[in-house]
Amino acid sequence: MSRSQFENADTFINYFVKAYQEKLKVRPIVNRSKVKYAVVDMLKDITLAEAKTLADYYVSHYTEISINEFLYQYDEMIREMNVEKADLAQREHLLSETQSAVQKFRERYGKN
Repeated sequence: MSRSQFENADTFINYFVKAYQEKLKVRPIVNRSKVKYAVVDMLKDITLAEAKTLADYYVSHYTEISINEFLYQYDEMIREMNVEKADLAQREHLLSETQSAVQKFRERYGKN
């Protein structure tokens, strides 16, 4: 494994620790030697930027936060984020349609 892979792993671990600390106001205990190779493997699947976004999602949506659980479930969280994003887009579309229908109704019947 290259040096840059381990540097990216360290960068991600630091980011995760910071996000954890900001939410729970406690610094987590992370055994970097145990998780470093798992982080390197994860970063083979997704970019560092995507991993950071996923860490933010994890910290904001889950109550029991653990870097080990994160590394075990990141693939499921990606699917979950995609479903949530599609749902949000659908809701925005429905809101837009509703606003348009209300506007047409008001124009047709002269109500404000």
